[in-house]
Amino acid sequence: MHRNLMPCLPAKVIQFAKYLLIGGAVSLSVQVMGQQPALSYYLPDISYDPQITTPAEFLGHEVGAWHVSHDRLYQYMLQLARESDRISVQEYARTYEARPLLLLTVTSAENQRNIEAIRTRHLAWCDPDQHIDFNQEKLPTVLYQGFSIHGNEPSGANAGMLLAYYLAAGQSQEVLTILDQVVVLFDPCFNPDGLQRFSGWVNSYRGQELVADPASEELHEPWPGGRTNHYWFDLNRDWMLLQHPESRGRVANFYAWRPNILTDHHEMGSNSSFFFMPGDQRRVHPLTPKRNQELTFAIADYHVKALDSIGSLYFSQQNYDDYYYGKGSSYPDMNGCVGILFEQASARGHLRETDNGLLSFPFAIRNHVNTGISTYRAAVGLRKELLEYQRQSFIDNVEEAKNFPVKAYVFQDKGDPVKVNRFIQQLSQQQIKIYHLNKPVTVNGVAYGEQAYIIPMEQTQYRVIRGLFETITHFEDSIFYDISTWTMPLAYNLQYATLDAKSFAGNLIGELASTTMPAGSIHGGQASYAYLIPWEGYFAPAVAYQLLEKGLHVRVNDEPLEGMVGMEKHRFAAGTLILPVPHQAMGATAMHHLVDSLCQAMGVDAYALNSGYTHPINLGSPNTSAIHLPRIALVIGEGIYGNDAGEIWFMLDHRFRIPVTLISSTDFNRLDLNRYTTLIIPDGSPRISQSGIDKLKEWVRGGGTLLNMEGAALWATSNGLAKVSRKKLGEEEDLDLPYGELGDYQRTRYIAGAIMQATMDLTHPLAFGYTRDKLPVFRRGNTLFDLPGNKNASPITYTDHARLSGYVPATYLPAMDGSAEVIVNQLGRGKVINYADDLNFRAFWYGTTKLMMNGIFFGSMISSNACERVGE
Repeated sequence: MHRNLMPCLPAKVIQFAKYLLIGGAVSLSVQVMGQQPALSYYLPDISYDPQITTPAEFLGHEVGAWHVSHDRLYQYMLQLARESDRISVQEYARTYEARPLLLLTVTSAENQRNIEAIRTRHLAWCDPDQHIDFNQEKLPTVLYQGFSIHGNEPSGANAGMLLAYYLAAGQSQEVLTILDQVVVLFDPCFNPDGLQRFSGWVNSYRGQELVADPASEELHEPWPGGRTNHYWFDLNRDWMLLQHPESRGRVANFYAWRPNILTDHHEMGSNSSFFFMPGDQRRVHPLTPKRNQELTFAIADYHVKALDSIGSLYFSQQNYDDYYYGKGSSYPDMNGCVGILFEQASARGHLRETDNGLLSFPFAIRNHVNTGISTYRAAVGLRKELLEYQRQSFIDNVEEAKNFPVKAYVFQDKGDPVKVNRFIQQLSQQQIKIYHLNKPVTVNGVAYGEQAYIIPMEQTQYRVIRGLFETITHFEDSIFYDISTWTMPLAYNLQYATLDAKSFAGNLIGELASTTMPAGSIHGGQASYAYLIPWEGYFAPAVAYQLLEKGLHVRVNDEPLEGMVGMEKHRFAAGTLILPVPHQAMGATAMHHLVDSLCQAMGVDAYALNSGYTHPINLGSPNTSAIHLPRIALVIGEGIYGNDAGEIWFMLDHRFRIPVTLISSTDFNRLDLNRYTTLIIPDGSPRISQSGIDKLKEWVRGGGTLLNMEGAALWATSNGLAKVSRKKLGEEEDLDLPYGELGDYQRTRYIAGAIMQATMDLTHPLAFGYTRDKLPVFRRGNTLFDLPGNKNASPITYTDHARLSGYVPATYLPAMDGSAEVIVNQLGRGKVINYADDLNFRAFWYGTTKLMMNGIFFGSMISSNACERVGE
């Protein structure tokens, strides 16, 4: 049956209709409530199954009249799955706000009946060790389509409703061919929490008469906006990092099928047009095969035809790139798949004035629908080429590994098995095989033994291993859309090394590594005097908080000591938690059970001592100090970078289970700061009033601990709260460039994510828990700290020749040597700790998290002699 899709618009509606001249096409955009674009505005005029519910029938309005919320999008997908035998559906993850993420598998009814066999054959096709005994001509292309990973880029998710309907209900021969020859993995919304947050905002400001004025509140969402997930993370930087449930579930889907194409639908600035891959060819990651980009160009031909047919402006090969593998359009490129990015000029609300004229939300949706359909056509038209490239890429991986000089990586961290386990989990989720090291090996003077692991290079994920492990300092281009390096073992602060053919000889590969979280334990049974808990363990701060929250008294030593654990002498580094058994608000047996449960849950070890007579200091020595329950406030809101604030919130609240009060930078006048022991200002310049700044000064002078992150230290300095000098980078080169090259040149002067090496004074409280004095830190941006007058106030500095990996302008490198990573100030009785770099970068930079936690737990105990005094 042919469903009538032609618009039925009375003369009065036509009179009020506005026309958009965008890309040379005149497209109708009805702007009054009740006057909505018909389905035919978006979809081909073909026959559709009348038994399948249209989006308008489900929503009560046409797509684009309002922004769809995630809950309604979710329910419509379930409705289609109930009505169509072309669709099966599964929930693959839940967000932090408990919203479900759905994956629809869309293909012909015949394919659905054999879907597991198709999936199994496709995975065999991707395995170079598998003998292929089936007809390749019968193998469908696998396409993963995903939408609105940035929640405030909603045209993708709204287009998803239309594309899902098109596949479920379309009756044309083209649709039937697509369904027969393609398995579409359809992810209607990558970021449910962000989409829900944004849609609620923008719909609440929609009037009956649409307003295109850029000053309209509808077009200015409040901080932090809907781009990010619940904890304000950009999920389109997390594909490779896998720190969040949305990403872990999505990547599990990816490897369950290993698609041939993956598309990622976004929005960009309102004055732009429409972008599709390929990106800037100067900025393709060197590990990406050439054939990948050739196929990207071939797919682009289909988008050209689709957009030309509706007269939309577009561009490609500019602005965006395929370098950082943590993005949805680049991650597939190291996995035998072709990643495609779409960027549509954003209406943000329902209607907006732009340099190209009026831009309506329906128009933005329409472009995504058309390129979604053109991708189906590419998946059919290039099926043979895509499949051949995919299988050959994995065959090439194994062959290249055989000839590659690096035969394996080894890594370890003897004092922190939890951190190692998190690293193993991240690698395992990307199908990398990790093994226990079967026998000791020494590389560059470092012994790798029974607690070490090995990753052989000869496996299908060879290219992924290189992408995660290699450092890079030489680049074809010096402009980056995102970061220039992300070496994973450096991020985790692990000892690691490469093995060449000679070192790799012999039986070094043991059993497969387990991804199970290691449980800690109590050594020495039940203590009668004290439990000592080393600070080296990643979750030691979480244990400390739980003990203090239960009202227990906890101390920490500032010098190493030795004590008897049972019949054996054990050494404890400075920073060890000391939990006395007597004179506590909890009995000895209950305390033992509490410590034991915390050790098991947190992967931290504790040691039972039956005497306080330790050496060279005793447990009651003046060289031990009481620590107190931290009550933490985190400044958020206008002027603060949301991603940085979200990282800190996530670390404290989610990872360490330490509650943190979120306080708006504009609310200081009403706050009682005496409720808090610690206040953290993320990167940025908070909009705190002068009276609020005065109140903050009074609080610090009274003994509070203030942690300033990155640029916040300069803001604090300008307001008399800190004493930090910005370091001047190298002299700029004399410019003699054509006008057209000046913009790119300025972009080359920015440090777009590099890894620097810092050196630490391991006796300092901010370095407690570290066992090696060298530490990789993540550097992004050009704000560096000069060394303070009191050198003791900077216990962590960059080394000479500090760059380990990533792009840094050559003229900047000498100036970076010896820069201060941390500067400690004193203001009255309080401490101000200023950090130059992002210690929690994207939640995967495990190696520097402890620096922040040390500031929280031990900042107040830093000696005044090791501080630069504010005001002097």
